[in-house]
Formats: sequence, C-alpha cells, structure tokens
Amino acid sequence: MDSNNNRTNENKSDHSVYTSRRTVPLRYSRPVSDTHSHPQNPNRGEFSARKAPGTGAYNKPASRNAPERRREDAGNRESRRLLTQKERERRRKALLKRRNRIFALFFVALFIVVLLVTKLVVSLAGNQSRKKYEINENPKSDQAAMNDLTETDNTLPTVTYPSDDGTAKELNIDSEYGILISLSDNKIVASKKGTEKIYPASMTKIMTLIAAVENISDIEKTTFTFSSDILSDYFRENASVAGFKAGETVSVKDMLYGLILPSGADAAAGIARCVSGSEEAFVDLMNQTAERIGLVNTHFTNPVGLHDDGMFSTCLDIAVLLEYAIQNPTCLEVLSTYKYTTAKTEQNPEGIELTSTLFSRMEGGEPETARIYAGKTGYTEQGLNCLASYAKSNSDGSGYIMVTAKGSSIWKPIFDAINTYKEFIK
Repeated sequence: MDSNNNRTNENKSDHSVYTSRRTVPLRYSRPVSDTHSHPQNPNRGEFSARKAPGTGAYNKPASRNAPERRREDAGNRESRRLLTQKERERRRKALLKRRNRIFALFFVALFIVVLLVTKLVVSLAGNQSRKKYEINENPKSDQAAMNDLTETDNTLPTVTYPSDDGTAKELNIDSEYGILISLSDNKIVASKKGTEKIYPASMTKIMTLIAAVENISDIEKTTFTFSSDILSDYFRENASVAGFKAGETVSVKDMLYGLILPSGADAAAGIARCVSGSEEAFVDLMNQTAERIGLVNTHFTNPVGLHDDGMFSTCLDIAVLLEYAIQNPTCLEVLSTYKYTTAKTEQNPEGIELTSTLFSRMEGGEPETARIYAGKTGYTEQGLNCLASYAKSNSDGSGYIMVTAKGSSIWKPIFDAINTYKEFIK
C-alpha cells in the first residue's frame, strides 16, 4: 500500500504541479533546433512557449539577456536610419538631376525660339526693305528706271568740281575721313577732312568700271579667258575674288558685275588685260581718265585697289568719280545691282551668284528719307573700311553722294552713311 502511494506520488511529481487552487499540467516542447526555428521569431529561445490548457497564460520562454537584446535592437534601428538617409539622399539627387535636365531642355528650347524669331524678323525686315527701296536683283528689269536717272546718249558725261562756300558743316561720323555733296547745287554740304589724302582701297574699282565700259563697245560679246598665273597672284595677296577659274571664258559683262558686287580682284585683272593687254597699260588709262574727269588729288597704281603708297585719292575726288560713273547707264546699272548670276560655263556649271557687299549690309537699315541707289565698298589694312554711295531724296528727288574712309569696322561706313543721309536729307 505504501509502495503504491509512493509510486503514485512520484508520477504526480513528474507530470503535475500542485497549487492551492488547482492542478495545472505542464507540457514541455522539444528543444528548438536550428532547422526548426520559429518562422516569425527565430530568437525566441530554447523552448517554445505554449498556452497551458484551460489558461490564458504562457510559459516563460528562455531568452538572451536584456542588454544584448537592446544593443541588437539599437543596431537594427541605426541600420534602418542609415538606409533611410541613403534612400533620401538618392531620391534628392535624382530629383535634382531631373530638375536640371528640365531646366536645360527649357533653356535650349527658349534659345531656339529666340533664334527662329530673330531670323523671321530679319527676313521680314529685309523683304520690306527690298520692296520699299526696290533694290535691283535683275538689271534688265529696271532699265527704264535707269533711263530716268541718267542720259542715254553716247557722249561722255561731264562733271564740275563741287564748290565750298564756307557753309559746309562738320560731319559727325565714326570714320576718320568723309564728305557729303549735293548734286542739285554741286556744293559740299558737310565734311570731315574731306580733301585730305586717303588710300581708296576697292573704291578704286569705280575707275576700273568706268575705263572698261568706255573702252569696250560690246560688253556681252567681248570675252576673256582666265589663266592660272593671273588668278594665283591675287590668291597670294588674299584679295577678295568673284570666283572665276583657270581656263574659264567669261564675258566682260559678267566680269563687270564680278568687279563691283563682290569686289573681285580676279575680275579686275581680267578686265585690265582684256581692255589694254596688261595691267600696267590699263593703269595708264585709269590715270588719263582721272585727269580728263578733273580729279586733282588722285593717282592709281593698280586696277584692284591693293595698297600701294603711291596710290592715293581724297573723299572729294572719289565723290566726283562716283558722280561721273552714275551718269553712264551701264555703270549705274552695275553699281545699283543687289544680286547677279553669271553665265553657266564648264568650270562653273551653275554660274556664280554674286551679291553686293553694299546692299547686303544695308538690308533693313536704309534711311527713311532717302533711297540709296548705288555705291562701292572698300577695305585694306592701311585704308581700313571705305564707302562711296549715291542716294536720292524721297521727297524732291535731289541727289547726294557721300564718301567715307578709314572706318573702324565694316559696319561703321554703313551707319555713317545712313545717319548722315537721315540728318541732311529731309
């Protein structure tokens, strides 16, 4: 009997816990191995806590000590904080990059729009200007207008040297030298060292034009064939050229436009040889013509306008020379042309499109009170930028000629002429 009771008590001690109120059995789980960790919390402890049947309490699981756990939690929080900072920084950089890209695209688009608008405005201004002042692109189409401006007989024109009665005003211009003369009363209107010596540069070609037109009876049928030695000299001088090539046969008419519009040295050389056989003989012809016209302070040494200390003139003499030239219909026609295309040849199958250096710089900027009919630009390192121009008043048709020399840029003579015509032509 006692032995049975002892066995019973042992069994109870193995499987039960006695409390004052009731007996609660403990169910022990097997140890949790590394391969059977808790799916949500692998660090729960050596034993799994399970509810005891009939109670709401859990068995207390085994756990790591609290400081270690706190350190681990703090490390996890720090890691999450660092990751969050890096992600924020990455997003901030991505946002800045996207914003910069948008700004760059915006400014590129804005620049393109401004460029297109500027081109459109310039194009419209040029078209209106050409319509307003009827710049001649086809010389034959304005022949009637040319006949209204000048005599058409075969006699040589004459000019009288302008007088200075002491009433001439001082020209307010950028160029170092300049003069304005009125053709209606043949007087000097304004001047700035207008009678002092200058280097005429390519304004020399006005005389080359006159000498050619007066000494060749048929400028369309008379031709000249260029050779490489003629052209190479001016290429070495870095002179402006029309674009004629070695072996190309060109009419004198095409050479005249090549001489004046792009200020071609090749055309000047061809004209000189075609008229006189050599440049030296042609230069003699130029000086004889200058004396006949009445130029008192002018001497030429070449037909191109290349610098030479022995070649000189004055703004007044160049003004008289231009006045003489515009009385010849052919000379006026060439000097007033904006664009011209030469005849097609084997060397230039499409011809050469020639553009006036004067009118191409004046589009959209002509004086409102006058029309500039004709002129010639010029440039050398010594003479700098020059311009001789002929204008007529829109109100009464009176004519004026202005010549400037030694301007500081290609635009200064243009602005000098426009501003002076605005001031003195009403």
